[in-house]
Amino acid sequence: MVGLIRGDRGGVYASHILALYEKGRKKEVVAFTEDFRAVKRFPVWRVKRRVYILDGRLPEERRSRWTGYPVIISDEALLKRVKKHPEPVEALGEEVKNLAMPPFVAEWHDIRKQSDLYYLTSLSGNFYKAKIEWGAHGEKIVFALRCPGAGLVTIEMSDISHDSVFKGKAALTEEELTKIKAPEIDLFFTESGQILLALGERCVQCEKLRWKIDAEE
Repeated sequence: MVGLIRGDRGGVYASHILALYEKGRKKEVVAFTEDFRAVKRFPVWRVKRRVYILDGRLPEERRSRWTGYPVIISDEALLKRVKKHPEPVEALGEEVKNLAMPPFVAEWHDIRKQSDLYYLTSLSGNFYKAKIEWGAHGEKIVFALRCPGAGLVTIEMSDISHDSVFKGKAALTEEELTKIKAPEIDLFFTESGQILLALGERCVQCEKLRWKIDAEE
């Protein structure tokens, strides 16, 4: 599993995620520090989003509410320590040491299945209080959504089968943009397997959708 981490100094960097804790809305991860010399626990949210889980899967190993690599989640003392103090990579074995480097992170992420959609809605906060900064219609339809506490999410849709948003226009006016705001933004798969982006009473339906995020600094 790969994510973007907001470091202690404010910058955003990519890291392999070693473990994930979930209890209701509370989520934490164990990931590498910015220098990749240690691991520590990060809350997914703290005032604003601190961890952006982008894609990938963790090992199926589970312990209590933790999922992840056995060397991490089977050691309760370690999980307690890394909540306050980073643990040196050298003390965690070869499996962890082999992941102690910046992972490749694609700029764009394709939505092919429900789990892909989950990553997008999760990191955007289900588009809560999101605002569409701009929209454009050409060969493809593109929206840029400002998601409070998360960043700017750009959605690109292609192979359009239905469009009641632009209605033949190349762009939306400022007045039209202000009328489209959360909680009226929704994104889901239809029964036919297409992807539908609902913007209030309007929607766009397509065969292909990809997205990228510019995390807030």
